[in-house]
Amino acid sequence: VANGTLSSSSDTDFYLYYGNAAVSDHASSDTYGAQNVWIEDYSGIWHFEEEVTNASDEVLESSSAAAHGTSTGMASDDDVAAQLGKGLSMDGSDDKVVMSGFTGPATSITTSIWYNPTTLNGGQDVILQGSSSADYYIRMETYSNKQRSFYSDGVTWSSYVSGTTTLSTGTWYYGV
Repeated sequence: VANGTLSSSSDTDFYLYYGNAAVSDHASSDTYGAQNVWIEDYSGIWHFEEEVTNASDEVLESSSAAAHGTSTGMASDDDVAAQLGKGLSMDGSDDKVVMSGFTGPATSITTSIWYNPTTLNGGQDVILQGSSSADYYIRMETYSNKQRSFYSDGVTWSSYVSGTTTLSTGTWYYGV
């Protein structure tokens, strides 16, 4: 629902077109366009569905912030089939997406991610503004076969979250 405008007191019509070649998308800046789906409180929404070329701003951000990113250290075969459409396969070493305009939230952060670990007990920077020692970044890692998420403002780690599910390689998990 565009910008959270679903009403509890009146009916809302939804139109879903599937397999109708005569229907076109709204312009991205239209009321129901891609840049108006997410409310202003969202700092960043990345679907990781673009082709990997390590080109500037190739990883598109879907909120009005337009904080697009650049894949770094990745190969063309790193864009893969994922749980929901396409995704990125990161090697746990130097693959990451560097955001050019992501400012990060002031006080708190909520992340959600589908992931499918190929190895356990390793880490990967997923979203990065600046470098791994400056600005903002989000890190996903497994430790003792559990998922951990970190958020840093470039100075201190905050929002350390550790999951309770025992992970296995080759299985899709949803982390929030």
